[in-house]
Amino acid sequence: MKRLSGFALAVAFVGATSHLGCGTGDGAEATPMAGSGGVPASGGSGSGSGGSTPSGGTGGGTMPAAGAGGRGGTGGAMAMAGSAGTAATCAGNVYFPFKVGNEWTYDVIELGVKSTKSSKIIRIEAVPATLPAGVPATLKGKMAFRVETKKGVGDLTVSWQAVDAMRVVRYAEQSYATAAVAGMVPTVVNLTEYWDPSKLRFDETKIVVGTKWMESYKEGQIQPNVAVAPATARTDDWTVVAEEMVTVPAGTYKAIRVNKVTKTMGSAGNKTWWFARCVGKIKEEGGLTELLSKVTLVP
Repeated sequence: MKRLSGFALAVAFVGATSHLGCGTGDGAEATPMAGSGGVPASGGSGSGSGGSTPSGGTGGGTMPAAGAGGRGGTGGAMAMAGSAGTAATCAGNVYFPFKVGNEWTYDVIELGVKSTKSSKIIRIEAVPATLPAGVPATLKGKMAFRVETKKGVGDLTVSWQAVDAMRVVRYAEQSYATAAVAGMVPTVVNLTEYWDPSKLRFDETKIVVGTKWMESYKEGQIQPNVAVAPATARTDDWTVVAEEMVTVPAGTYKAIRVNKVTKTMGSAGNKTWWFARCVGKIKEEGGLTELLSKVTLVP
C-alpha cells in the first residue's frame, strides 16, 4: 500500500483539566481508509496544511486539514478550556483520532472490582493471512491499524481497525492466553473473532443529536481445537443521544453520548459510549464501566 500523509494531532491530556475541544494542524500520518474519496476536514481560524489519506480498498482521496489551533483555548472546531496549554491538533475523524502511537488508558469497574486497561495503536499492517481458516478471505490482507489492548500483567488482545470513509471499524481480533510468567509476552491465541464486512466503533458522519441508524454484519468466533461454527448475523441500532459535559479521571470534557443496542436472535445487548473531540472514547457503560484516566496523542 502506498503511504501518504493524513491528519495529525498532538497533545497528551493528563490530570483533571477541562477540555472542550481542539484546533487543527499539519497532517503527517498515513491512515488506512477503504474505498472513499476526499473529505474536507473542519477546522478553526488560521490555516494549516493537510495530507492525503491512503485507501485500504479502492479510490482513496485527499483529506485536507484546515485551521491552526491556538493557545489557551482558541481555534479548531471547538475550544479547549482550562489552563493555558497548547491545544491539540487534529482533523478528519476528530472524535476518534487514529494515529500510530496514540494510547488510551482507562479505569475499569466490573462487578465492583477496579482494574486498568490500556489500548495503543502500534503500527499499520495488513490483516494477517495467517488468521484461522474460518476468517473470510475478504478480510485478510486489508490494511488496518494494529491496536494492542492490555488489561493486566500478561494479558494481550490484538485487533485490526481502520478508518473507512470517516467510520472507525474493526475487522478482526485475537485474544491471547495470559502469559504463565509475569513480564513475558503472551504467545498462545485462545480466541479469534471477526466481523464481516466490519463492525462499527464510531461514525464521524453521524454526530448530530437525535440521529438514528442501523448497522448489519456477521460475527464469527474461532477457538483452538473447536469446530468452527457459522458466523452469527447481528443488527446494531445506533442513536446519538446527547451532547454533554462528562467528568472522568483524565478531566472534564464536552462529549457526545452514543447508544447501541445489538440484536441477535431475539436477544439484545445495550452499550453507551461518550466521545470527545480530538480525544476519543472517554467513557463506556454496559456490562462494565470504563473511565478515561490518561490519553497520549502523538505529534
